[in-house]
This record gives sequence, C-alpha cells and structure tokens, in this order.
Amino acid sequence: MGKKSLFEAYLLAITPIGLFGGLHFYLHRPIIGVLYVCTLGVFGLGYLIDLVRAPLLVREANMRKLHKKDPTQPLPEQISLVDAYLTWFPLGIFGLHHLYLKRPTWAVIYLATFGLFLTGWLVDAFWMVSLVREANHKLTDPTEIARRKEKKERQRRKAELADDTTVVQDETVTGEGGKEDDTVSVDKVKAIPPDGAETAEEPKSRDVPAAAVANPVTARGPEARAAVALAFSVLGLFGAHHYYLRRTGWGVLYTLTIGLLGTGWIFDWFRLPLLLRRTRSETEKVEKTLDDAYVLWFPWGFLGLHHFYLGRRKWGLIYLFTVGVFGIGWLMDGIRLPFLLKAANAARVAQQPSDEDPDIDTNITPQSDDYGDDDDNNNDNNSLVINIPDNSNKYEETIAATTITTARSAAGGGGGDTQRTATSGKDASSNNPTLNIPDNNNTPRAEKTVASPKDADRPKDGDPPKDAGTQGETETDEKLS
Repeated sequence: MGKKSLFEAYLLAITPIGLFGGLHFYLHRPIIGVLYVCTLGVFGLGYLIDLVRAPLLVREANMRKLHKKDPTQPLPEQISLVDAYLTWFPLGIFGLHHLYLKRPTWAVIYLATFGLFLTGWLVDAFWMVSLVREANHKLTDPTEIARRKEKKERQRRKAELADDTTVVQDETVTGEGGKEDDTVSVDKVKAIPPDGAETAEEPKSRDVPAAAVANPVTARGPEARAAVALAFSVLGLFGAHHYYLRRTGWGVLYTLTIGLLGTGWIFDWFRLPLLLRRTRSETEKVEKTLDDAYVLWFPWGFLGLHHFYLGRRKWGLIYLFTVGVFGIGWLMDGIRLPFLLKAANAARVAQQPSDEDPDIDTNITPQSDDYGDDDDNNNDNNSLVINIPDNSNKYEETIAATTITTARSAAGGGGGDTQRTATSGKDASSNNPTLNIPDNNNTPRAEKTVASPKDADRPKDGDPPKDAGTQGETETDEKLS
C-alpha cells in the first residue's frame, strides 16, 4: 500500500464512522480505535479533536511506513501528548492513561483507589508532559532498549531451565556389599542447562553510561510526581508516600497513628522536596534530620517521640510518664533541638566500627631468594630461610637439609645404600639462627647431594677399597653422626 491520503482520512473522521474510531483504524492505531469504539469517540471529545489534528496523524502514519522500509528515516514519537490527555479525561480516574503510557502498576493502583481518591488524577494533569517525555525516552533510549533485551533474555533462560528440570524422588542409597542401607525420600529439583549451554552467574553490577546518570529522566530515584500524588491523597495519612520513598519506619508510624493524627501528613506537604532529595542521597539517609525531629516534637513531643527518634530512650520514657516534664521540658526542647540532633549524629558516627584494626600488623616482608654464592652446595639447594631474632652471644647453628645419596657399587651395579647425613656449622654473616628447609622439587633426587666432611673418606666408584680397619672406623663415624 502507498501513502495514507489526507482526503480519505478526513472522510473517515467527519462521518459518523469517526465516532467509532474509523480514522484511527485506517491509520493503524488499533488501541485508540478500540477506545473510540467503547466510548463513542471518548464521549465525542476525541471525535472533535481529530477534526483538527487529522493532518498531523496522517503525516506520522506515513513516517512510520517509511521507517519500516528504511530504518535510517526518522521515527515519530510513539506516545502522543494529545492521546495521553484523551485517555486521562475522564477515564484516567481508573488509570487508563497509565496503561497508555505503559505503566501497568500505576494503572492497577488508580483502578483500586479511583485515581488515588482523585488527588493523583488531578496531579497527573500537570505532570502529563513529563510522563509522555519519559515514556518516549524509554522506548527510544539505547540503554533502556538494551535493558529490556537483557530482561527478556534472562526470562527466556529461566524458562528453558524450567523445561529441562529433573525431579528426583524416592532415591535408594546402596551401601557396601550391594545392600540397601536406607531409603531416602529426596524431593529435589535440579536444573539441567540445555546441551552446549554454559551456566554463568548474572553480573552483580552493570555499567551505566554517564549520560543515563546525568539525565533525570533515566535516573533510578523515586519519581517526584508519584510522591506528590501519594502525599496529597488520603493514602498519605497512612504513610503511602513514606513507603514509596523507602522510609519504612515512618510509613509504619503513620499507619499506626493515621499520619500522627494528621499533623505529620500536613507537614509533609511542605517538606516533600527535602524527602525526595534525602531519598536519593546515601549520606543524608543515614543521619538524623532536623525536620523529622521537629515533626515528632510538635505536637507529640510531650510523649517523648523526638527523644526516641534521637536515640535518647531514657529521656523518652521520662517524657512519656511525666508528659514532657510537665510541659516545661517539651517547650525547652523546641529551642535546643538542633543541639540534640548534632549530638545524636556525632554519637552515631562514633559508634560505627573502624575499617582498620590497629592490633593486626599486616606488614609482611618477603624473604629474598638470593642466598649468596659462598658455598657451591647452597647453590644446588633452594631453601626457605626463617630468621629468628636472638640477642644472645651464642653461636648460630645451621641445620642443613636432609639429603638422600644413592651409592652404587662398582662391581655389582645393581643396588646401593641410602645414607642420611646431617651437618652443623656456624653462620658468620648474621646474629640470628637460620633454619634451612630444602625444596626437593627443583633438583633431581639422584643428583641432589650435599658434601660432608666424612664424604672425603668414602670410596668412590672405581677407587680401590680401603683396608678393613679404616673402613670400620668410617662406618662407626657415620653411625655416630
């Protein structure tokens, strides 16, 4: 099909067919068309507006057709401000405009509370431009598109894992000898990934572009218009805006006291910008604040609520049983409340644990691998040297590595005897005893030997044997050593 004709569009808009959404069905706007069918052109108001905006609707429909053929062509905004207002009045009381703006959660809330008791519905009339801009941004922003694709991918993987789930029940455990020890009823569900798929942990953090942080539309903080709608509605008496702003403690307090009998609810109308800013700030969320303290002080401070809030439980109990020290302490607290707040925040900071433990010394000095070239035997043996400080004048003792020496006889050539030799000496380069622990992983066992003073008297392969007396003395010395 070619371009949409303006003449045909007006033909469908002017005739009674326009009351049943004929123009919108012609321009491929089925959702608005169904709305016109159910409401007779939004009670005639939408029918009259279409007579004025028909050229704009035709141009947007042609732009969408061109964009389908050539993605490089510009795409018009998918959410229209005029349509948003048509869905807002008068059916916005039931959340119809939130459905159009793709906000189903708020649509259900408006449906259950008649537009937050008409308060939220009235507030949306002033915030509609911002709502439409945010909805269009979510549909076109690359970050939002990537987030939606990632969410769909996670849902798809979960569905595949659920389909490939194996349920094991009444598993029999067989012990040694083929006998059944116990019959264990197992009710486990084990997820088996598809063939060739690898299970990977979901990333705990995401890289958010700087533009998304700087743009208030894409910021993940609470929405000001939603907080305003909740605070000014009747639900604010029960702390709905505090629950929305993640102030659960205050929400429970308002629920139990009906918004501090209405006084806290009225105060919140004026301090709502502070609550929004505090919710976005991590530092202010931890500290006690002056406006919260004064809300609790007037007029319910004679019950000690502000003292309980500041962590002064004893004074809170005293005020509770003495009606604010007979009203005098309550009046004085109105003047000194900033000083009490400062002291409470200072005490909270002092109670926070320190990140560093002074009792633990984490300074570890690694031992160098260079042991010098003084002794050829030390070059063949990689040892770990542990220096133990000793201030005495005793000599230093070196416990050499235990080595295994295999000596084969020249005549037989088949066997040999294994001897363990320990030597001791004095290290003149240090005042500390040194313990050398060998590392036998780097040197072949058959070649790794340490010369001993007694090795000079041991016959080597090919040398003539010594006399019996000398050999007996050597064996005796070896046993003693």
